[in-house]
Amino acid sequence: MKRKEQKKKIIDAARLCFARFGYEKTTMEDIGRQVGLNKTSLYHYFKNKDKIFNEVVLKEKADYFDAIQSKLKRLKGCEEKILTFLEERLYFFLNVPVLASITVEIIQIKQPIFKQLGEFLAKLEVDFLGGIIDECVNKGVFQECDSYRIAKGILAIADAIKMKAVRNLNVFKITDIDFSKINEEIVFTVSLILKGMKK
Repeated sequence: MKRKEQKKKIIDAARLCFARFGYEKTTMEDIGRQVGLNKTSLYHYFKNKDKIFNEVVLKEKADYFDAIQSKLKRLKGCEEKILTFLEERLYFFLNVPVLASITVEIIQIKQPIFKQLGEFLAKLEVDFLGGIIDECVNKGVFQECDSYRIAKGILAIADAIKMKAVRNLNVFKITDIDFSKINEEIVFTVSLILKGMKK
């Protein structure tokens, strides 16, 4: 079996393990068992569990972008597309069992790993949202602007609202957070920005 195919099998197996046991309890042995490899052989493909986890999250995010693109194609209004993207982005963590199983404590302990992964994913999101804003500028809905700078600002505001809400809560798991209230705040604030961008 080619290396690329084997890595894909490992990532798929790890997805199942992380979803079933959670990030903390999943071991390299668990993942190896799913694909018929011993722990030593698994290290030939991935340096550690964190590297596998990163690959799983990237795969989940790629699937998410594919799904959101299909959903956005059915929407007509620029504001509706942007707000839908922000809502889907917020609920991404709840809809992905691998991420929903992570505790707030693990995110803090493994902060450098999550930070690096987060920065990479943030760039993908800025490019994605910037593309939507560009499309709206080209259609004459929004005035000329630096679409990617605006996208970066909107995402920063959405993240700030989310982080403030999470900090003020005493929760153990991401799934314990009431995202509907956070989404209301994001929609309210971003709608004001979008109104100011209209021609």
